Amino acid sequence: MSILKFAGENKDFLKGIINRKVKTYDVSKNRINVAGMYLDGVTSATLSSESKMQQEIGVDVQYNAMYESFSALTLTVNLLPETYCYQKLQELEFVCRENKAPFTLSVEENGAILENYSATIANFGEISMSKDAADKSVVFNVTQKYAVGT
Repeated sequence: MSILKFAGENKDFLKGIINRKVKTYDVSKNRINVAGMYLDGVTSATLSSESKMQQEIGVDVQYNAMYESFSALTLTVNLLPETYCYQKLQELEFVCRENKAPFTLSVEENGAILENYSATIANFGEISMSKDAADKSVVFNVTQKYAVGT
């Protein structure tokens, strides 16, 4: 019996077992909360990839070691040139650096909290003075603060 014939005869076999729910991605529901302040004028944000496992392969093909690894995460946020929160972020960075203290940062993607972090500001991007002002960028060092319930 061919697979196509089987699928045609049993089209209702999986009915009720598999539910097709499609969730629309709404970029307007993406928000970043830094120390209780939602960032305004965000044009884009990128969270670096997180490495979970590493693998080492030796000179012998039988030697293969897997181990858990930990990587530092960064969140790069690009902001409009004249956004209000940029100056506030500079003030926050100064206070946190003076006190050697991190702050809380949470990322909401499509209306749901993606993760809660303990964060510091790694750097502010370069300033470009041109006729068409470029976005300003801020790079945060982030570590998971506590797990988000699903």
